[in-house]
Amino acid sequence: QPADLSEFPAILQRLRNLMAEGSFLPTDDHESDCRYCDYRVVCGDVEALAAASVTKLENSCNAQLKHMKELRSRE
Repeated sequence: QPADLSEFPAILQRLRNLMAEGSFLPTDDHESDCRYCDYRVVCGDVEALAAASVTKLENSCNAQLKHMKELRSRE
Protein backbone atom coordinates (compact mmCIF):
# COMPACT_ATOMS: atom_id res chain seq x y z
CA GLN A 1 0.00 0.00 0.00
CA PRO A 2 1.52 3.36 -1.00
CA ALA A 3 2.24 5.93 1.66
CA ASP A 4 -0.26 8.75 2.05
CA LEU A 5 1.64 11.89 1.13
CA SER A 6 -1.37 14.19 0.94
CA GLU A 7 -0.29 16.13 4.05
CA PHE A 8 3.32 16.46 2.96
CA PRO A 9 3.01 19.93 1.35
CA ALA A 10 1.39 21.36 4.52
CA ILE A 11 4.03 19.77 6.74
CA LEU A 12 6.83 21.09 4.56
CA GLN A 13 5.30 24.58 4.61
CA ARG A 14 5.16 24.57 8.42
CA LEU A 15 8.81 23.51 8.57
CA ARG A 16 9.76 26.30 6.16
CA ASN A 17 7.80 28.79 8.27
CA LEU A 18 9.66 27.67 11.40
CA MET A 19 13.01 28.23 9.73
CA ALA A 20 11.99 31.54 8.17
CA GLU A 21 10.87 32.83 11.57
CA GLY A 22 14.02 31.59 13.27
CA SER A 23 12.16 29.19 15.56
CA PHE A 24 14.50 26.30 16.26
CA LEU A 25 12.90 24.59 19.23
CA PRO A 26 14.64 21.39 20.34
CA THR A 27 12.55 18.29 20.68
CA ASP A 28 9.66 17.98 23.09
CA ASP A 29 9.74 14.19 22.73
CA HIS A 30 13.31 13.04 23.20
CA GLU A 31 12.44 9.35 23.50
CA SER A 32 11.02 9.30 20.00
CA ASP A 33 12.98 12.04 18.25
CA CYS A 34 16.42 11.29 19.69
CA ARG A 35 16.26 7.51 19.65
CA TYR A 36 18.76 7.04 16.82
CA CYS A 37 20.70 10.30 17.08
CA ASP A 38 24.47 9.92 17.19
CA TYR A 39 24.85 13.47 18.50
CA ARG A 40 22.77 13.41 21.71
CA VAL A 41 25.83 14.41 23.72
CA VAL A 42 25.72 17.83 22.01
CA CYS A 43 22.34 18.55 23.60
CA GLY A 44 23.41 17.69 27.12
CA ASP A 45 20.50 16.68 29.34
CA VAL A 46 17.93 15.78 26.68
CA GLU A 47 15.22 15.09 29.26
CA ALA A 48 15.53 18.59 30.71
CA LEU A 49 15.73 20.07 27.22
CA ALA A 50 12.54 18.26 26.18
CA ALA A 51 10.75 19.35 29.37
CA ALA A 52 11.68 22.98 28.68
CA SER A 53 10.39 22.62 25.12
CA VAL A 54 7.08 21.25 26.40
CA THR A 55 6.75 24.25 28.72
CA LYS A 56 7.43 26.64 25.84
CA LEU A 57 4.89 24.91 23.58
CA GLU A 58 2.24 25.01 26.31
CA ASN A 59 2.74 28.75 26.84
CA SER A 60 0.07 30.52 24.78
CA CYS A 61 2.27 33.64 24.64
CA ASN A 62 4.77 31.83 22.41
CA ALA A 63 3.08 32.76 19.15
CA GLN A 64 6.32 32.16 17.25
CA LEU A 65 5.94 28.45 18.03
CA LYS A 66 2.54 28.24 16.31
CA HIS A 67 3.90 26.15 13.44
CA MET A 68 5.67 23.75 15.79
CA LYS A 69 2.46 23.32 17.79
CA GLU A 70 0.61 22.56 14.55
CA LEU A 71 3.19 19.96 13.56
CA ARG A 72 3.12 18.26 16.95
CA SER A 73 -0.68 18.28 17.18
CA ARG A 74 -0.81 16.07 14.08
CA GLU A 75 0.73 13.13 15.92
